[in-house]
Amino acid sequence: TPSEQQSPLSPGAVEFMSLGLSIAVLLVAGGGLGYAVDRWVGTSPLFLLVGLALGIVAAVLMTVARVRKYL
Repeated sequence: TPSEQQSPLSPGAVEFMSLGLSIAVLLVAGGGLGYAVDRWVGTSPLFLLVGLALGIVAAVLMTVARVRKYL
């Protein structure tokens, strides 16, 4: 039956394919939150840059954690 068929991709391959989307979401979320705070406080681009930096740090940490499982 179709429900018993196995995917040709290993679980690790699926996780690595979703890695790019996860990185993009973290960067957009960090930048978006920073932009929103900038508009609310009336500063620019201070919190946008802080939000992007935090998004980058979060993306790197997430990537390292996911890749480390396979090393």
